[in-house]
Amino acid sequence: MEWNPERQLGEAMAAAAVVARDYPDAGVYLGGATTAGLGTPMSDVDVFVVGRAGETRQVAVGERRADVEFVALERFAGDVRDFSRYRCHEDDFDQLARASAKRLDVVVRFCLGRVVTDPHGRLGELRDELRSSPGFARLVIARHSVDCGNLSEDLKGATALRDRGSADFLAQQLLLQAAQALLTSLGDLYMGQKWVWRRWERTAQKLAHPLLTGILTERGGAMATGHDVEAWVRRALHTAQDMLVMAATGTLYDPRPVDAAGARRDPWRMPLPLREGVTLSEPDGRNGVSCSDLGALLWGLSHGRTEEEAVSELMAVSGRPLPREEIAEYYDGLVACGVITRAAS
Repeated sequence: MEWNPERQLGEAMAAAAVVARDYPDAGVYLGGATTAGLGTPMSDVDVFVVGRAGETRQVAVGERRADVEFVALERFAGDVRDFSRYRCHEDDFDQLARASAKRLDVVVRFCLGRVVTDPHGRLGELRDELRSSPGFARLVIARHSVDCGNLSEDLKGATALRDRGSADFLAQQLLLQAAQALLTSLGDLYMGQKWVWRRWERTAQKLAHPLLTGILTERGGAMATGHDVEAWVRRALHTAQDMLVMAATGTLYDPRPVDAAGARRDPWRMPLPLREGVTLSEPDGRNGVSCSDLGALLWGLSHGRTEEEAVSELMAVSGRPLPREEIAEYYDGLVACGVITRAAS
């Protein structure tokens, strides 16, 4: 079966235009995988009608099937304006509570989508506001980070119960979620795990890190590949942390293997980007340790390295003239907080 993204998009736009004729007073946009260069020739056409009430329905347009979803204008506009600027800090996570995966998905589809009809000009204004905001991508990364934290909480429980099947599955889900955060930071925006492998393949040329690529190609998890589940869980947690640090800081680095000699990160901490800086949260969301972006990067680099190696690597990857003494002092603070265990002498 031939896959031609431009042709698929053209056919989807034509189908959406047919649907839009029934709603001349509403704004209509095309969303979904097709507008993100994903999907298949069999994919449905996702059409969003903004400003009209109705129940989600499916309609046949020629040989294509269109899923038509109705969106209230005021709530939609409110979400776009709310999500355009990321405001969460260590004492206020209300915005992330509002930005559920479902609500955020509608806005992401709008950001990636194609406006079909816009009789009042509202959709164009809202999309310009959304696309011009750097805070939107950080919010999406934060959403994925929160979901990673939720998965790690379940993973920790499954591990404690020695539930190997659940632990294996949750470790796979954790990697997929963290991969979405990293892909978003690299400009490959989309919500949902369905097309993560396709997105990884098309964006992987930006990643010169075989370690990350290698673990993500173990798609079947431990039980399908004959690996030890406990070792797989450790590796998955470790790699998810690296991907989330890279996503939150916008900096790629060379991660060390989970069993490399050197310092150790707390394996259950998941980095969550804030409006400014990052918090390193435990699975239950408590006892977060807040640090700057550079501090989070230092934490990521610490694993498998001595303090001296981590400090030197931070200075190299940041590209900034940083005072070595201050970095070393920051490192000591991370050790004191318990998020780094020093390398054995």
